[in-house]
Amino acid sequence: MATQIQATPVVTGRYAREILEELKTKQTPEAKEFAEKSRRFFEQIRDGHGLTWDEIEKLEPDNKPLSEEEKRQLTSPREYITGEEAKREFGLQVDLP
Repeated sequence: MATQIQATPVVTGRYAREILEELKTKQTPEAKEFAEKSRRFFEQIRDGHGLTWDEIEKLEPDNKPLSEEEKRQLTSPREYITGEEAKREFGLQVDLP
């Protein structure tokens, strides 16, 4: 089981309703795709069907050429992006740390 580094926040009441309303707003296709991939990823982990690193290493490469965005990420000198950058890049309408 993975170690949780930070406590998971619990949101209730009016603030929770505000978040749900924000989630109902129309997102960009990229944001929807990212959210769907993330949902499937976490569901696999929850259901115990996620791949281990050893299993991932044994997979055959897909030979699909990298997108321009993937090339940019691989050559970026930065290790991560800020919440604000993710918000802009994926068209998210929620505040991220």
